[in-house]
Amino acid sequence: STRYLRPPNVRSSATLDDAVAPGIRGVANLTTNEWGLRGPSVELRSGKSNVSTILTIGGSTTLGEFLDDSEEWPHLFMQALNRRQDKTFVYVANAAANGHNTADHLELLKRFTFIEHADVLVFLTGVNDFASTMAFEGGSTHARLAARASLASFTQPPQYPFYTRS
Repeated sequence: STRYLRPPNVRSSATLDDAVAPGIRGVANLTTNEWGLRGPSVELRSGKSNVSTILTIGGSTTLGEFLDDSEEWPHLFMQALNRRQDKTFVYVANAAANGHNTADHLELLKRFTFIEHADVLVFLTGVNDFASTMAFEGGSTHARLAARASLASFTQPPQYPFYTRS
């Protein structure tokens, strides 16, 4: 198994405007924690008596690469769960990667040690699986997707964009 999906404890920033990403403006910070996942420091869980750890798994719609840390849905999910109750502190970290599909998600579960910290896994799937079906013109996708997911370069984007055949 592997320890990190991304380099841990990194903060990057991008400034976007309508010409680059319509509807997204301003500075977007993307921070990784000690587990190499997008999200707040795992130290946020320290000192709390009752903690539930959730990992979100998906593709670009979960990663939210062009959104600020405070705007991506896993962060908003964590805020909403903690605002609505005070019995359990809910910690959410984002284990998504652009272009990932169900085969990649299964490989992630096998490969990365941060999974052992999760109490709950939340998956957002479907778009990239549909894209693969389009790219393979309706043919079986499982074997090809599983083979790509098992490669050492786990986070590389797929080489078969669906839009070329849609």
